[in-house]
Amino acid sequence: MFLENPIERMLAEHACERQIKKFATLNDAGDYEKLVELFTDDGLFIRPSSPDAPVKGKRAILDAFKSRPSRVSAHFVCNTVVELISETEAKAVSNILLVSASGDVTPGVATPPHLVGAFDDTLILQNGAWLFRERIGSIQLRILA
Repeated sequence: MFLENPIERMLAEHACERQIKKFATLNDAGDYEKLVELFTDDGLFIRPSSPDAPVKGKRAILDAFKSRPSRVSAHFVCNTVVELISETEAKAVSNILLVSASGDVTPGVATPPHLVGAFDDTLILQNGAWLFRERIGSIQLRILA
């Protein structure tokens, strides 16, 4: 069995969960150059708000983020569960609450809809770092008030 040592297993799971939280932090900060470094070169990203428009590859993911209208956002990540598939592959699921506002006001006044969604992730261990090979988002609820 791979990663029989429970400490090694916990460290790998923690590293994956940290990448998930780091993605949210970098997204909210608008630091898309660092955000795309969390993906493999051929990584796939499917935005929760655009499930029919998959984006593949770091350059395309960066361009997709940079093309969005300016906004102030806060992504709250919870209920993350990481399952190691092998020593170099993990699957994870997380729930997300997104609150945002137009980027032309600081601090922004949050405007509905607020979104409750999820990410289904596949992470791969490459050169000592867990990277997203796939990050597939979905929306479960739109909060209108």
